[in-house]
Amino acid sequence: MVNNRHTIDLQELCLEEPPQVVRCGVGRHGDRPEEHYLLEDLWALHRYGYGVDMVVEGQDLEIETGDLTLFRPGVALTYRYRKLKNEHLFALFQLPMGTASSGAVPMHHRPSTEQSLRLKEVFSKVVEGQGSPRSSSALWELLWMLLERRDSTSSPEERVAA
Repeated sequence: MVNNRHTIDLQELCLEEPPQVVRCGVGRHGDRPEEHYLLEDLWALHRYGYGVDMVVEGQDLEIETGDLTLFRPGVALTYRYRKLKNEHLFALFQLPMGTASSGAVPMHHRPSTEQSLRLKEVFSKVVEGQGSPRSSSALWELLWMLLERRDSTSSPEERVAA
């Protein structure tokens, strides 16, 4: 499968205020070889503990262990599992309506080993704080980390285009 990382849409984020976590936890999938999702009103952030082949609005995407994805509301997703019994961290959330974009991040992130450990640590705080302001606070921090990571790893041309 081809990884079309350079053609994947950027997600505009307004982070003037913290997100509202609607649901978060550890997701378990893979009982069926293929699953389809469409979240009409919620953003979805995942950190994968497994590799999976996805189709995102018609584009093939290869996910590996430790990768993160961020999907805006209304994105059609197909997961094609490579094996049974897959676990990932997830957060489903709403972003407050803001007046300005804080920046844009790609929907697929493949962090370095060091970055992956830090992102997993913060994502774990989102899940551990489920149902509390702590969860939203940790998610807000995680989204800012992704935004800052893009700014530090993208080329000047990519930053201007965003």
